Parts: sequence; C-alpha cells; structure tokens
Amino acid sequence: MKNVPIIAISNQKGGVAKTTTSAALADGLRRRGYKVLAVDTDPQGSLGSIDPSNVAPGTACASGFIKGCKIVATEDGQATVPGDPGLATIADERDLGDEPITEHSLRDAIRFALNAHGFDCVIIDTQPGMTFLTTSAIIAATHIIIPTTADAFGIEAVRQSAEYLDAVSSSYETSLADSPLILITLYRGMAKLARTFADQMEQVLPQEGFKMINRRIPISIAVQEAQAQGKSIYDVSVLRGAALEYDIACGLVEAWLGLTRGE
Repeated sequence: MKNVPIIAISNQKGGVAKTTTSAALADGLRRRGYKVLAVDTDPQGSLGSIDPSNVAPGTACASGFIKGCKIVATEDGQATVPGDPGLATIADERDLGDEPITEHSLRDAIRFALNAHGFDCVIIDTQPGMTFLTTSAIIAATHIIIPTTADAFGIEAVRQSAEYLDAVSSSYETSLADSPLILITLYRGMAKLARTFADQMEQVLPQEGFKMINRRIPISIAVQEAQAQGKSIYDVSVLRGAALEYDIACGLVEAWLGLTRGE
C-alpha cells in the first residue's frame, strides 16, 4: 500500500474553525483530482452536514467505523464518515466485547478503508479538548494541521496543542512525518489588533518549530451560508474571500504533503 497522508485537524481550543477547515481542505483536494476520506470524530457530527454529497447511502457512521463497520464510497471514489452521538460514549466501551475499542481502533479502521478503497488522502476532523477520540486521531495521523485565531489566546492554544501532541507521541510511541502546520482562521483583517497578533504568530511560531500556512482565512458570511445550504464554500463563494484563501491554502497543503495526481 502506498504511503497515504492522514491529516488530523486539531486544536485544544474550540471555536477556531476546525470543521470548516476540514471540509474546505477535503473538498479542495477532491477538486484537484484526489480521492479523499474525511472522518468526523466529533459527536456533534457537523462535518457530515457540511459535506452531505460525499456521505454515501449505507455508509457507516463514525462510531460504527471505529468499531469495524465498513464505509461506502461515492461513485467517484469519495467518502465522508459522519460523526454521530454514539461517539460521546465510545470511550466507555473500551473494555467491552470480544474486540475492545482502543486508542488504535481509529487508525486500524482507516488502514482497512485505505486498502479497500484506495484513497489518496485522509482528513480527520477532531473535537476540542484532550479526549479519547482526539488522542485516537493523533495516533492515526501522519500530519497535523492546527487552525487558530489571531488573538490573545491563539499562540497559547497552539502551544498547548503541541504539548498534547508530544505527550501522545511519547505515550504511544508514534511520530509525525513533519512538524505541525499552523493556519490562521476567522481572521478580522480590518482590526489592527488581529493584524498585530497574526504578524506575531507568523514570526514567533516558526522559531518554535512549527510551520505556517502563510495565508489568513478571513471570517466570512459566505462560510455560514454554505454550511446552512449543505454546499461547498467553493460553490457559494466562487474564489473570493474565505473561499479564495482556503483554495490557496489547499494548494500549499497539497505541496506540503507531497501529493501527486495519478499516483
């Protein structure tokens, strides 16, 4: 099996557009010709609502996927595994059944899906906090993208997330293919304070070993409109504003991952 990048979109802080970023990157890579598996590990299940066209009829929900249920891909080879309320209690099932759920179950499920469907890339949307599911996503991941806001809490949230990544890597003896990649989201470019924080992050974080996507995703009503309609941001806002910045960021992520069409 080819080496397929598995990207966890993670930040310990909530409200930083993790799900929006997951959907935008998954769709952006699909539009570039890649087969993408998107997995929602948040019990709220927002990713499946944002990306309903790639939730194939009969596919497993995320809690079932982790337990070994098979997923179904669309006719063009895409798949989104929607989050579901069962994820909220899945950690309680770790010691139950003939095949207990462990922190490695998500990784194993993804590997099975890769063998079965030949995806080119995997995007994992995570929930905030240091949870069983977030730990599972980090263990499964080869790459981490940390979306963050440009404000007083942004840098600290990135640092806390990095500390958690290090703790998981040490405890479970895993490693990433590259340093975490930082993306500034919900950016208010008209606000002087936001510009100041963004400039500071782009200067300081690389010195601490992070990599930066040198784009700032603006806060945009078009994102909310797209999500309310269950459409892609690229269809609602055709390459302007947040859609344009996400499209450019997606191209930079494609290069970072070393993806090549037709592999």
